Parts: sequence; structure tokens; C-alpha cells
Amino acid sequence: MSMGKQQELRGMRILLPSCQIDQGTTGKMVQPRRTKPMNLRTRKSQCAVSVKSERRPLLIKKILCPVVVKRIERPVDVDSVKDPISVRKIKKPVTVTTIIQPVKIFPLNQIEDRVTVYGSNSTVPIETDAQGRLVMSGEIHVSPVQFTEAVFAGNVSTDAFQALPSQDASIQTDLSYAIVNRSANAVLIHLEISPNDTDYTVDTESAVDGLSMKVLTPLRFLKFNRISFRSLEMGQSATFDVYYQAQSG
Repeated sequence: MSMGKQQELRGMRILLPSCQIDQGTTGKMVQPRRTKPMNLRTRKSQCAVSVKSERRPLLIKKILCPVVVKRIERPVDVDSVKDPISVRKIKKPVTVTTIIQPVKIFPLNQIEDRVTVYGSNSTVPIETDAQGRLVMSGEIHVSPVQFTEAVFAGNVSTDAFQALPSQDASIQTDLSYAIVNRSANAVLIHLEISPNDTDYTVDTESAVDGLSMKVLTPLRFLKFNRISFRSLEMGQSATFDVYYQAQSG
């Protein structure tokens, strides 16, 4: 006889065609109606029932011992559950109508329910302290603000450009030059920048009128800065002071 279903009852392997078990005293096998789903019932005296594959709707009225279902491809309705059900693969919904044994829902416990989290490129888990806060490791350096200044006083302009000593601005976050004109004649100021303290180009140009002050800040970054100057009007020299101030950190 061609066999289709496999069921293990009372420690015996019985190969059944697509049929139901008559739970009466006769133990006869009867052909199921094709319009109804298969019913599976168990008794306390029976052992565990293993359903390896069921493609038709499966209706379980009552479960009194553990049932292991390896694969479900159609809906399963369970009316009453008294013992565990283990399902390995589900392709369709499983509906549980009544649960006799309570389902425990409780806050997570640190010892029993904790989760270990690893970084994407690490074999060491992320660490937290007793309050659950993330523990950071490594060295953090906080640099204090460093102030730098230079004063170039008593400069006298001529008709040709002259340059003041340069300043290394490589680690400065803020810097400026204050030009204070002490004379009545105007002076032309160039703020120049350089990558190597040799080749300079003009970053900012400004004329400082007599008896006035202007503040210049470089618009672009290069490692070195300096001030160059000449008289604004030919033959009219000016006397002025330059204050360089910078801070880093």
C-alpha cells in the first residue's frame, strides 16, 4: 500500500495514508472527507505526536502531551494547549484560541535576560558600568587655549614695499593684525600668506588713513603670514605700529 503520512504513537511507527485516526475503541483507519481539515487528538496515555509535514489546514482540538511540528504551510488553529508545542518552520499564520498555562511577561532581568553587544570589527563586547552607562576607554586630550602675540612698533614707510618678520600660523585657530597709524599720512598695508616662508602672495590689501587703526585677518589659510607696507602717496612717509595676536587650542 502506498504510504503518505508518518505518525509515532505508543513507541510504534505506523505508516498511514492520508487519513484520520478513529479515536474509538476499534482503532480503525477511516478516509477523511476532502472538504474538511484533518483533526489530530491525543490522550494522556499516548506518547508525543510528530507531524513532519502537513499541507492541508490542521485543526488541533486538544493537546495533552508535547507536539513537534517541523513544517507548516497552511493555517493551524489550536483550541487548547496544556503542554508545549515546538514549531520549526512556519509559512502560514498560527492561531492560538486558548492558553491554559500562563505566559510570563515581566521586566528584563540583568542576569537572565542581558544582551551582549559587539562592535562591527571587534571581538570584545561593549562595556557598561553599574548604572548601565557606556564606558569609554582611551585617552582624551584637552588642550588649553594658547595665546601668542608680537609687536612691531615704530615702522616708517617709504615708496617701496618693506616686509615685517613672518608668523607661523600652522596651529593657530584665530589670528589678526592691528595696524595703528601714528602719523598724518596714510600707509598701504598688504597681509601676505605663504606655504614655505619664501613665496608670498597678497591675501588682503588695505589703506590705513592717518591717525586711525585697522584690523586685518587672512581670508585664506597657508602656514606663514606676514605684513608688508609702503607709503600710500609717493614721498609721504607714515609711522605706524603693528600688533599680531593669535590663539590656539
